[in-house]
Amino acid sequence: MKNKILIGEMAKLHNVSTQTLRYYDKIGLFKPQHIDEENQYRYYDVEQFPMLDSILFFKKLGVSLDEIKAYFHDRDLNKMVDLLKEHEKILKKEINILNKHLKNVREKINIVEYYRDNNNLYICSFREMESRKVVSYNLKNGGNSVNFEYGLKELYKKVKYDNYIFNSRICSIISKENILNGNYKYLDAVGLLVENANIKEDYIKVLKKGIYATITYTGDDEKKYFNKLMRFIKDNNYSVSGDGVMITIIDITFSDYSDEYIKEMQIPVEFNNI
Repeated sequence: MKNKILIGEMAKLHNVSTQTLRYYDKIGLFKPQHIDEENQYRYYDVEQFPMLDSILFFKKLGVSLDEIKAYFHDRDLNKMVDLLKEHEKILKKEINILNKHLKNVREKINIVEYYRDNNNLYICSFREMESRKVVSYNLKNGGNSVNFEYGLKELYKKVKYDNYIFNSRICSIISKENILNGNYKYLDAVGLLVENANIKEDYIKVLKKGIYATITYTGDDEKKYFNKLMRFIKDNNYSVSGDGVMITIIDITFSDYSDEYIKEMQIPVEFNNI
């Protein structure tokens, strides 16, 4: 077997492009070992195979070319272990982030599949809920759908909250006063329901623990379902006890069809003893 290898064959044997090998040569990371004096052809040596394998291995780990070049400039086992340990830490962080993303994706799938079952829709009920944290942004002039969207963008900038689509549930806050006056479209604040978020307490509003009257519905006929929920509260001898929350489960972010949009109204209530 020949020990001198042209760049095309070297690239094919190692499943890389010739452009990659030329770049490695240009930056002084991995150069052909032989140059033919007559035609100036440049050849790699078979003994260079392990070095290129090592470079490609480190590249797959996410090690930068500068780090690889520094390592190969004066390498020994201690430096190799130090380099691998450093990137072990980086990989663990990336795995942790990916696991969080995977958890959020699974939760989103479960939520959508749960509510796509019509048996879980259009039904008024009372539910005991624990206190929850909402990262909120007050809408100074009150909120319609336009102000809601602008307010949401301001909220993201304010808290610098990434991956909000999967990490949290978008909601709007409707004051007790507006609920009692039937102003269900007047949004006092826009928010994100979050868990274990590292966000300043100044931005946090707490939804109190207690009994909530709820209804989940599809489409955009909010008036119909707001009135239905308010009748349900009254008929069961309850009264509104605080600010309500409208949770967006599915909207235009995920579907072009308005009949697939899903929202849930939650209004805190207390039983009338008299």
